[in-house]
Amino acid sequence: MRASLVFAVAVLILCRCGLEPLSGGTTDTDNIRISAVMYQSDGKFAAGASVMLRSADYLSAIDEDTIDNNEKRKTVTDENGRFCFDSLDSGSYSIEINDERESAFLFRITTGNVNEHGSDMVLSDTLKPYAKVRGNVDISTSAAPLYCLVYGLERKVLVDSSGNFELGNLPEGVYSFKIISEDDAFKPVVINDIHASSVSETRLPFVNWNSSKKLFLNTSAAGADISGQVTEFPVLIRLNDSNFSFDSSAADGSDIRFTNSKGVLLSHEIESWDKSARSAQIWVKVDTIKGNDSTQHIMILWGNSNDVNLSKSSDVFDTANGFQGVWHFSDFKGNETFDATLNMFNGTTTEVYGVSGLIGSSGEFNGLTSNVLISGTADGKMNFAENAYYTISAWVYTYENDTSYFIAGKGDYQYNLKIKDQQWCFALYTGQSSNVLELRDSISERYKWRLLTGVRKGNRQYLYINDECVDSTGKIISGDPTENTNHDFQIGAGSELTSTGFKTFYGKMDEVRISNVSRGPNWIKLSYMNQKEVDKLVQFK
Repeated sequence: MRASLVFAVAVLILCRCGLEPLSGGTTDTDNIRISAVMYQSDGKFAAGASVMLRSADYLSAIDEDTIDNNEKRKTVTDENGRFCFDSLDSGSYSIEINDERESAFLFRITTGNVNEHGSDMVLSDTLKPYAKVRGNVDISTSAAPLYCLVYGLERKVLVDSSGNFELGNLPEGVYSFKIISEDDAFKPVVINDIHASSVSETRLPFVNWNSSKKLFLNTSAAGADISGQVTEFPVLIRLNDSNFSFDSSAADGSDIRFTNSKGVLLSHEIESWDKSARSAQIWVKVDTIKGNDSTQHIMILWGNSNDVNLSKSSDVFDTANGFQGVWHFSDFKGNETFDATLNMFNGTTTEVYGVSGLIGSSGEFNGLTSNVLISGTADGKMNFAENAYYTISAWVYTYENDTSYFIAGKGDYQYNLKIKDQQWCFALYTGQSSNVLELRDSISERYKWRLLTGVRKGNRQYLYINDECVDSTGKIISGDPTENTNHDFQIGAGSELTSTGFKTFYGKMDEVRISNVSRGPNWIKLSYMNQKEVDKLVQFK
């Protein structure tokens, strides 16, 4: 019924659409005619709506007197939602239909060549709720007011004193924006390919940054290969000379910014930045990473020498998201290595030195005296009950695995990761006399990075090596002492090495983490696929 009605009305439009040009037009044009019937969302005709036709590259101006009226046309829909523009030149146009209350629609039209009989184009569609776009620009770069213009639309929005601007009555569509000023010294900024949706507000990427690039987060089978969604995840971004221009960024990376695909700023931490070596490791907290998806992306922006450094580790490794301790080993200062979380559980080091590692620098342990003591953690956020929910993980690179070595944990008799009898081991001590639950897996060759993850989930437990769960049942071992919660968290050496027969870890360690949540298989696999030597998650395009 709707199709028949549209056809009938369209024929009527073509019959009644005059050959005289509308406001400001001339008769020296191609014989091209565009007509349409528009509807409201309830199916009624969109009567009395404003209709503006502009060339696709049209821009409003600061001074309206400088615009030639031939560049634009305007009309309104009649009682049957009809409008018509005729005597148009060949070219590309934007046609905005706006009821000036709550809804609008945008046609992008490219007219082809015409013959002696002219060319007719008949359209029909339904108005949609307004889309809204917000943005921010550095006003210190201009001595005069700034304006945001929209290519193809009659829009000119003043940027306020805080650098903010908003366009709140746009039709849904894909736009290009231009920031201009009356100050001749100001270099105009163009932002392309921004999708403005009727469903949610869109935020523009930072407009004073000279360079940007999309970083795709590929979780399909060809990428990180995870099936489920992961939230509040710290994504590792490795920059080098092949994917980033260090010469066009600040010397310390302070101008780096990250946004999601809608332009919303993402928290980040610069773990290390070495301009001379053309190398940087940055963690970015991404709110949602979808499973089996190769199209999702974030943006990296750089090239603004006037901006301040927003790197903040505690925003990325947020305690609200479960992180209770994170040690990168890239920030040694004297005999101290720092915790990336707000807890500030900084470690006191004994003969642990920063060396080239998996993610920037790592900590090297000598197998004799090296250790890291996290003082004040015996009672508190890392003192988990026997059937609590928590996760402990570490990247390890062994020089020797011929005997038993302590990796990380809360003392020797509560919970820990270690090498025992030439096997990887996640040990959980119980309150029962002389009982310990151990999850184990065989160790392969030395001199290779592996991600060890131990997960306690109430009365269940899991040991992962890299992205594979190698043991989920464990074995009760009798004869060890009862659980002892009085020791601080330690890395590289336990609290009672002499009595246990374990040695200080011999090799390198990186990215030791402890969380008060049980990380799931998708999280653990995504961590491994993103952080291993050949990153399978992040793709620069």
